[in-house]
Amino acid sequence: MADADSGWISNHAACCCGCGRESPVGENGIAHHGRKAHRWTEADRGYESACHIWLLAKTYNGYGVERSVDRSKRLAHRLAYERAHGPIPWRLQVDHLCRVRECVNADHLELVSPAENVRRGKGSKLTHSDVRQIRLSDEKQHEIAERFQISQGHVSRIRSFKVWVDLA
Repeated sequence: MADADSGWISNHAACCCGCGRESPVGENGIAHHGRKAHRWTEADRGYESACHIWLLAKTYNGYGVERSVDRSKRLAHRLAYERAHGPIPWRLQVDHLCRVRECVNADHLELVSPAENVRRGKGSKLTHSDVRQIRLSDEKQHEIAERFQISQGHVSRIRSFKVWVDLA
């Protein structure tokens, strides 16, 4: 861009991210201080609506990382939840309903207890539906255990509400 006063040609323009600052113009267009113009992109990952896939830094296990207002590093999905729904209460975790760790779509995020988050995780053998079936079944515990590939003791703990207590 030409500077009318000096005749000098600037290689800067208004940043494309909308921050209002000037940023360098590169061969591929305008970038904000070398960063990507967009933080996330929409992608169909099999959930009922599109995921917002985080494009910037990620943790070793795939969660997006973002700098918060105080410049500390925070998980991007937690910041997305807070922007949309407010503060996350102490002792609660943000779970991805879509099961996509790099998703920052606030509609795909839900507050859950740590125990519920573990139950919903990859390693969990049982779903809410399975637990309801176990509690309603007339089968013997060892038959249920065999069917769901869990221990008879675990069936007993489920039926007596010692585990999965928050699922009535």
